[in-house]
Amino acid sequence: MGGRGGRAAGTDGGTVHPPVVAPAPPGRHPQAVTGEPTKMATQTTGNPCDELLLADADIRHKTERIAAQIIEAHPRDHLALVGIHTRGVTLCRRVHEILRSRGRETAIGSLDIALYRDDLDNLGTIPSICGSDLPFAVEGAHIVLFDDVLFTGRTIRAALAELVDYGRPARIELAALVDRGHRELPIAPDYLGQYIATDRRDRVRVCFAENDGEDGVYLVRHRE
Repeated sequence: MGGRGGRAAGTDGGTVHPPVVAPAPPGRHPQAVTGEPTKMATQTTGNPCDELLLADADIRHKTERIAAQIIEAHPRDHLALVGIHTRGVTLCRRVHEILRSRGRETAIGSLDIALYRDDLDNLGTIPSICGSDLPFAVEGAHIVLFDDVLFTGRTIRAALAELVDYGRPARIELAALVDRGHRELPIAPDYLGQYIATDRRDRVRVCFAENDGEDGVYLVRHRE
């Protein structure tokens, strides 16, 4: 499942390798941000094993590029931006503000997919619920769905299932800050900040100032 920001993503399998910035996987070709390779650095914020993948300036640049690509792909369409709780909502709000600053008004909403997860029976506890807020007509809408980290694809599957319960959108696209691979479902982003190859057992932790007091994307290595 896509990592929930300060919440991290990653489970079983394979030898741990250092993260490598790589092109998006073959198949669909999202409008990925290109430029300088991601610089790796050990983060000194209480856990010396956390490695900095994207600093605040990197996140800002990639967020602005995602916004620019959405404008380019939809020069005249009326769009609705929808973020998945928690940090998908933060990314969505940032892109919304960039679009507004460039003269593009869009609807905005949020999804809480807690009750649509396909692993509820395995959790042991009821997940916290923030509630969904879609203050626009989903029926016939052109929606861009936002998540912070794209991983197995199961978070996106749950989000799609919830969206169609509100109506039948004309189109749904996906934007993500980080794609870390290891898909279990045929899901790919249309707008992507950075593809980063990871070991499946590692975790990717996204921090936003609004949620965590800082901006940064970190690799948390699996430890035997």
